[in-house]
Amino acid sequence: MRDHLLGCAIPSPILTRLLFAAILLLMLCLPSAASEVRSGTETVSNNHYEVRLAGQIPDGTTSSRYIFSFVFEVVSKSKPTEKRSFILGHRSPPLEEMEFHLLLGDDCRLVVLSRWTGRPKTSTGVHIVDLEDARIVDEFWCYDPCLSPSGRYWAYERFFYPYELPENRTMVILLYDMEHSPEDNRVSVVGYTERPESYVGIPVYPPAYAEAQAYVVVEQQMEHPGGWYCLESPFLWADDDSAVVFICSSEGIRRIVRIDLSEGFRNSKIFESEPVDMQPFVKKDLSQRVPPGTRDFKHSFEIGWAGPGTLLVQPDRFFYNLVDRFELPVP
Repeated sequence: MRDHLLGCAIPSPILTRLLFAAILLLMLCLPSAASEVRSGTETVSNNHYEVRLAGQIPDGTTSSRYIFSFVFEVVSKSKPTEKRSFILGHRSPPLEEMEFHLLLGDDCRLVVLSRWTGRPKTSTGVHIVDLEDARIVDEFWCYDPCLSPSGRYWAYERFFYPYELPENRTMVILLYDMEHSPEDNRVSVVGYTERPESYVGIPVYPPAYAEAQAYVVVEQQMEHPGGWYCLESPFLWADDDSAVVFICSSEGIRRIVRIDLSEGFRNSKIFESEPVDMQPFVKKDLSQRVPPGTRDFKHSFEIGWAGPGTLLVQPDRFFYNLVDRFELPVP
């Protein structure tokens, strides 16, 4: 199959790259709007520290590495008169509203989640801060980060930059272990002078990426090993952090996936269900049809625990033909 542009026959992969280059050029030429900031949690504290978002630094007054920056103030409760601060910077222009969420456990580590709101697929920056030194020790961008019950693991979907080609855009699930160093939470990459900020975490799914321990398996072809994958639910953790569960589809086949971490995140194991047959969950009365395009959830399904080894699944309203709730076994 060949596409025709200006009367010339051009192979589809080349046309795809030309279209992406044009879109990227258009994005770079758009004027950047002034950002608005709202904080999901303006101040957090534990027995040792109090942290608050102090404000935004005017454009052009910080390092040229960042387009705009935000200042966070750290106060040690043992020395309340001594205030320190750290700067969280972003390289991308602020096109939408910025939202911060501050997560602070019982130790000296703070996690700041920064989100651009208003996008169909909201990207999230995860910034890990050592409060003893008021220093950012690691940061990365991702989709749908979900913290495990103990606060040790993050599960998330790999982030894709606007200029990345479609063949690299299959879903890749990564894990980050807060008890390990930033270096231990990375696998080797080749061909970059500076590691992309999305190449952080240990690949655990799809199988081809987990086996290769790679963020990108296919660079120059349009077919992925095992097909294209799509995350169809949020992540759901076991109470003891021993596994994370989600619903995934590939090539029209939907499965329940369990990533077992009982031997550590570097030795995770994949368990996939048989293809899920939705026919038993189709409503007998389809008179309550929902107009196309109506959505309640971010994903196709919301999931929770119905009991040991059993998921309670709630389809989005968009799936008007399915019953409101049903249960599925976890592999």
